[in-house]
Amino acid sequence: MAVATMLLVVLGWISFNQSKLYDLDYTLWHYVYEHNRNSFMVKALYGATLLERQEYGLAMTQLVAANAMHRHSMPVVFNLAAGYMVTGHFHRALHYYGWYLLHDPGSVDAWTNAANCLVALRAYTPAARDLAMALKIKPDFAAGWMELAHVSYLAGHLKYAEKFYRHAIRLDPSMSKVKLAISAKMLPQIAPNQAIVQPVRRSATTR
Repeated sequence: MAVATMLLVVLGWISFNQSKLYDLDYTLWHYVYEHNRNSFMVKALYGATLLERQEYGLAMTQLVAANAMHRHSMPVVFNLAAGYMVTGHFHRALHYYGWYLLHDPGSVDAWTNAANCLVALRAYTPAARDLAMALKIKPDFAAGWMELAHVSYLAGHLKYAEKFYRHAIRLDPSMSKVKLAISAKMLPQIAPNQAIVQPVRRSATTR
């Protein structure tokens, strides 16, 4: 980040007349990339910007090239995994999420995204394990408990699914309004007022 900030300052200082180029991240990194195509940092940040814009083909080209230049960049690996996930290459995404989690096992996002890839591959039990890891790190993550309820249902563990569903709406009553692929027969008695046992005090968490 320090290097990136310095680059922005230098570029802005060089020519005030071109300041409009820096109004948007995409405009900036596209411009920088056109003038410095061989920089690892530029490829990594331009790829991340393209990924955010959902220009997946161009994004992955830049991220793959950046990863080839420097294979130990955590942000690049995470973005590669995310890119493969959203484009449906779930096995490749899992490979990169696996590497990322070896180096940052406290990443809730990586555990959750890996679980989503496993769900897409219908590997429900491993997906539940990954979600459980995320929730161990961030136990007040209501949406995570709701997803774990869903995955447990898909895996055929109905009692656990009901338990996790109830816990999710204890943490966040609005979760009761989320439409899940959980049959009415499994949860015939659940209503928001029944699920709320006591208020939950939220605490700030960090990745």
